Amino acid sequence: MDIKINTIRQLINLAEFDEAERFLTEALNQNPNSVELLNLKAELSLKLGSTLWEKGEIDRSLDYLINALEINPNNREIVLKCGEVLTTLEQIESAKNLYEAYLKKNPDDEEIAHALKGIEKISIPLKHKDIEVDVADKKIKVSAIVSTYNSERFMHGCLEDLVNQTLYQKGELEIVVIDSGSQQNEKNIVDQFRKRFKNIVYLRTKRETIYASWNRGIKIASGKYITNANTDDRHRSDALEVMSEILDQNPHIGLIYADVIVTATENETFSKHTPIGTFRQPDYSRELLTLQCFIGPQPMWRKSLHKKYGFFDKSFTSSGDWEFWLRIAEGTNMLHIPELLGLFLHSSKIAEYRNIEKRAKEDITIFSKYIPRYLGTVQDIKRAMLTAQTFEQKGFLCLNYARIKNILSFLMSQAITKPERV
Repeated sequence: MDIKINTIRQLINLAEFDEAERFLTEALNQNPNSVELLNLKAELSLKLGSTLWEKGEIDRSLDYLINALEINPNNREIVLKCGEVLTTLEQIESAKNLYEAYLKKNPDDEEIAHALKGIEKISIPLKHKDIEVDVADKKIKVSAIVSTYNSERFMHGCLEDLVNQTLYQKGELEIVVIDSGSQQNEKNIVDQFRKRFKNIVYLRTKRETIYASWNRGIKIASGKYITNANTDDRHRSDALEVMSEILDQNPHIGLIYADVIVTATENETFSKHTPIGTFRQPDYSRELLTLQCFIGPQPMWRKSLHKKYGFFDKSFTSSGDWEFWLRIAEGTNMLHIPELLGLFLHSSKIAEYRNIEKRAKEDITIFSKYIPRYLGTVQDIKRAMLTAQTFEQKGFLCLNYARIKNILSFLMSQAITKPERV
């Protein structure tokens, strides 16, 4: 018996879930009342459910997570995951009931208490006597996710930028701040804003990747559209309203992105800045997106995409957004807005420059996954070549044409003998 349990546990730790499930089923058939085996089944069901959830396989994910909860309703990891899933599926009352039941037996669990407070803020708008514009009865349209780690010097300007958005003044913008275990005092600044402004949600977590933080924010967001609001970037005052209206008017579009002004000076505003250039993005091309990310730093997308495609891969540190854009590209239309709607801070301290080697490894992972999917035939490659040539002639300087041409030439030499896709 001990040998079987050790074998199953090793398989779970190695992420060999199918084999672990097979061994576990056989063991439970022989010992259906074994507490150790049942706990292993709950652990395996949690891991399978979490993995399937990240892949967007919602129905199968729910089956496993419910099974885990039925076996071990007092396991905090199971409760947290089930609560996240229920919140994402907008089953807010069910999530609250789950957390409250757990906290009755475990009142000192701070993380689950935090999670409960987070979802309470979704259904109970914040109120304060200093609010001049009553937005409590308005429906949130957009949730701006602010992930912060040691970004205290940017936080005031970031929140000031967001509460001055025309969409916020209409009561249709929610600000979700995820404090990823920061060692600085962002919380104090957020608290000051929450005393004056509504619809600001704050959640502090342990240190994690930016994409794990985004996922947390998305899961508790109440808007139907999502945008990431980087602490060091700024927006034109009507940027989020313009973008959300375009999504309203174009239900076939899943994601939109715009052009940005570039500055090297911290904490400037869109209306008062020192420009060093612009990023004028090309129109959307799935083939070229496979070779280089050009969606820019401030896109907006439909929250519903996460139900279909899962969430950002939290193991990435700088290219996780590119990977997710390519994942949704399989069945999602994207649209470029040829307007300057944002201000981007160019700095050597941003994630993509901090660890070039790690970013290169992530990019290789993306290439290996999506080039066969989107550039697998001569027809795909020819279309990409023509699009790249057109963009180069139009002067879209944000693309690395030399690298794109080299990759496409290599792919053409490899694909030349393959049949055209019908």
